[in-house]
Amino acid sequence: GHSDRVASYAVHLGIKVELTDDELERLYIGGVLHDIGKIGVPDHILNKPDKLTDDEFDVIKRHPVIGREILNQVYSFKDIIPLVYYHHERLDGTGYPEGLRGEEISPLVRILSVADIFEALTSDRAYRQALPLDKVEKIMFSMAGTHLDSDLVEMWFKLVRKKGIDALRREKK
Repeated sequence: GHSDRVASYAVHLGIKVELTDDELERLYIGGVLHDIGKIGVPDHILNKPDKLTDDEFDVIKRHPVIGREILNQVYSFKDIIPLVYYHHERLDGTGYPEGLRGEEISPLVRILSVADIFEALTSDRAYRQALPLDKVEKIMFSMAGTHLDSDLVEMWFKLVRKKGIDALRREKK
């Protein structure tokens, strides 16, 4: 359900920033497919309950590249590929796979990144339980301006406070 929730959260935020219907559709499809490259990552790494080694993390970091390779096979996904390929970029240039900075990262990718990180932090993972919302908020605001777009983080948490996380999870856009 991770990718479905990321897609839904991204569309909620996209509506908040008044994206066009076409942009919202690309955002939704990009959210659903953002981790498709994890098909190429061995299960023992994906499901490891302990901290990843540097070598294992290097394998994980290839999933956007693998995702791009998969989607390159289908012409109709050409507008989705940037979302899949760049969703781990950070505003300060420390992300991957390209190390893009600031405005080099498209608005749709910035939205997808907020949704992806929020969903990952609020869900149970192989290596930890879901974090409480107040802790997630602190973590994400600490990433605002360096990893994540500050305005989008602020908008997202206003929306979460207004609607509630359970309503956002249930509500399909």
